[in-house]
Amino acid sequence: MRINNNVRRMLNFNKKRMTYSLKYALLFSILSSLIVASLIPVSAAQGWDFLWIYFGITTFLITNTLFIFFIERKGKFNNTRIIIIAIILVPLSHWLFWYGFLVINYIEGIFFNYQMDKITNPINGIIGASVYSSVSLIFIAWIQIPISIALSLFFKNKKVSNEKIDGLLKNNINIKQ
Repeated sequence: MRINNNVRRMLNFNKKRMTYSLKYALLFSILSSLIVASLIPVSAAQGWDFLWIYFGITTFLITNTLFIFFIERKGKFNNTRIIIIAIILVPLSHWLFWYGFLVINYIEGIFFNYQMDKITNPINGIIGASVYSSVSLIFIAWIQIPISIALSLFFKNKKVSNEKIDGLLKNNINIKQ
């Protein structure tokens, strides 16, 4: 019985599917969520219990997108580029998280008929997200930026060593044939 090549590819989970950006985004978003979860009992207001989940999702999306577009697609895995992207993603993920949080609250207020004068609309949410993110950056960014840089350089070294091993294996196969 023959198996179609597409089915064979779907069943064969190999290392190439866990790309550099995906590994980094998963680990960094989990660590960022844990940092936020550890700060919530100290500073959380009512209804902010799930902030750490939203923050993890937003961090994953921003991290994966930035690393795919600016590092993997370009094929430039140099330290300077990786460090700059690792630093940029922290404030960007904070801002996007707060903006998404404000928009979700606005939509929830429309559907559940909350008092709209207490809810920030999406246009004013742009400025509100900037204020909220600047405050959250004071408390969280000093932990996140070093973790972001360290993880990005760690996974970069793993990627470079894996590419060298793959290149050596291909050369050995070609020599033997």
